[in-house]
Amino acid sequence: MEKLKFHQVVCQAAQVIRELADEGVEVKMVTGDGFDIGRETCRLLGMYTNTIGRPELLRITASHNEKWALQKIDQADCFAEVHPEDKFDVVGVL
Repeated sequence: MEKLKFHQVVCQAAQVIRELADEGVEVKMVTGDGFDIGRETCRLLGMYTNTIGRPELLRITASHNEKWALQKIDQADCFAEVHPEDKFDVVGVL
C-alpha cells in the first residue's frame, strides 16, 4: 500500500513539474537527502539530474566570483545533502 501511495505522489508531482515547465518555470530541487537519492528523485520526477552536493555548494556560495557562482547554481537541477541553514543561501542566489 505504501509503495502505491509513493508512486501516486511521484506521478502527481511529475505532472505539476511538467505543467510548470510548460509555463516557462524552471524547477530546482533542494533536499537534505543524499546525492544519489536527490539525483534519482529528479529522474523519477522527469527533471534533469545535474546535482550538486553540499561540499560543492559550500565552495560555490563561498566564492568571491559571483558570475561563476551564479552560473554553477543556474546549471544545477538538484542541490543535495543541504542542511537547513544552507537552503537560505541557495534560494538567495536563485
